[in-house]
Formats: sequence, structure tokens, C-alpha cells
Amino acid sequence: SKALLTDENEVASVKKAALVGLKNASSLKAVEILVARLEVDEELQGDISAALAAKVNKKEVAALIEDFKDADPGLRARITAVFKLMKEEGEETLVELLKEDILSLNPFISEILESTGYVESRIRQLSHRDSAVRREAAEVLSMVGTESAFRGIVLAARDPDDEVRVKVIKALEKLETKEGKEILSALESDGDKRVRKYTHWALERLKAKEL
Repeated sequence: SKALLTDENEVASVKKAALVGLKNASSLKAVEILVARLEVDEELQGDISAALAAKVNKKEVAALIEDFKDADPGLRARITAVFKLMKEEGEETLVELLKEDILSLNPFISEILESTGYVESRIRQLSHRDSAVRREAAEVLSMVGTESAFRGIVLAARDPDDEVRVKVIKALEKLETKEGKEILSALESDGDKRVRKYTHWALERLKAKEL
């Protein structure tokens, strides 16, 4: 398949057939070949992206994140587009990997989840009627740990559900690090008055808990 795809003289229909083979192949080598083509093959972008979007198991997604990690901005944008094509199936696998807390992958998983719109949809779930949905959303956003995720989390600081409030305080405990302090100061000077107010309120609760 690789030889067919890299052969300049080969016709598109043959290359497309090779891509179908790679899409159905279960080896990680297929991911590697497809990403290499994604970077350089302008003509078959759609087909290559579709083949990669079928790679939704944990090992394949982890391999894709490794490629994303080492990629230049152009290829990163293309890999992000692949994750968007995976939709919920890909997002679920990304969250599973996030739960495994692999330090070398976490920041990149979070970046991808922000780009696919997943973080935004979880923030919206913080106002869901069902408290179980709100708890799960707070939990996942805490794991994502980006500034926009925390911005969503603090707005749940006064949730009527006790468990959701506990998750908010626990999430803020994570901001004790150097990067965390930067996020915290961004929240404290946020343009939205509610974000500033709720951050202040949650930090007061956190201090009271530590006393």
C-alpha cells in the first residue's frame, strides 16, 4: 500500500483502493503510513482523513496523538480535522486516555479536545438538569485542565448539588502548580464578572477547607 501511495505515476483510483486497505488494517503501521501521506498528499486529503478517522481504538488514537505532538502547525491542523471526523467515538477514546493520566500525552489530548468543541459541549452540560451529568462534566473538565475548562468549572462553584461543588473545589486544588497559578490569575482577572466572582468564592471555600 505504501509503495502504491507514494508512486507519482499511479492513478487515483488505485491509490484510493490502497487507502481502503489501510483504513481496514489493524496494525499501527497503517496509522504511520496514513499520517505521512496526510502531510504531503494534497489530492487525496479527504480519503486519507476518512481512513484515519476510522482509527478509533486506544492504541491507534495514542499513536495519532504522538504524531500530533511532533507535527508542525500545518499537520497538527490536519490531524485535528481527523479527530473532528471521528466525532463521539474519537472523543470517548481521548477521554479514556486522559483518565490514564499519561503525562507526555495529556496536554496534547486537552488541546485536541478543545479544538473539536468537546470542552465547550461539556461546559454546556454543567447547566444540565440531571446532577449526574453535571458531575461527570465537572470531572472531565477538571482532567482536561485548560484555562477554558477551568473557566467552565468555576461557574459551577455554586451548583445545588453537593458533589458537583466538591468537584469544583478539588479541581481548583490542582491549580497549585506554576502553570495552574497562571490559569488562576487569568480567571481572577477574567472579562466576565461572574467568572471573577465565582473564582473568588470558590477560592474562599478552598482556603476554609485547608484551615
